[in-house]
Order: sequence, then C-alpha cells, then structure tokens
Amino acid sequence: MGSPRHLPEKVKIITGVLLGDIGLLSKIKNRIEKAFKNKIDFESPFIDFNHTDYYAEEMGGSLKRVFLSCDRPVDLKNIHMTKLK
Repeated sequence: MGSPRHLPEKVKIITGVLLGDIGLLSKIKNRIEKAFKNKIDFESPFIDFNHTDYYAEEMGGSLKRVFLSCDRPVDLKNIHMTKLK
C-alpha cells in the first residue's frame, strides 16, 4: 500500500446524522454552524436507516440518516477535537 505524499492543511467537515424525529434537524444544523463557526452548504435527502436495530432502544424505530457538510474547510491540525464539540 502506498503512503500519502502530502497531507492537506485544511479539510471539509462532513457529518452523518441519525434522527428519530426529523423535526430536530434545524436545531442540529444550528448547533453545527455555531460550534464550527461555519455554514451548512449541503444537506442530503433523508435516507431510511433500517440496516440494524442497534439504536432502536435509545432512539426508537423509523430512523432517518442525513449527511451535512460545512462550506469552509477547517485546519486539519486539531481535527480530532471536532468530536468533542
């Protein structure tokens, strides 16, 4: 397997969200925009998440998945910290 020759300095934030209540998406988008000081520039259509019942007890059935991305790339240096926001 090859090794990367160049690591990017900045990367685009892409988030996969699972929802039991699609009405919460607006709040989630606002939290992402505030946490990263970045605007959502893409929102996928809702996708039925029916591949497993792993989350059913905590989140209920009929889950939906949506992917979101932010418009401005962010510094890769501390990208691991995004999980804590």
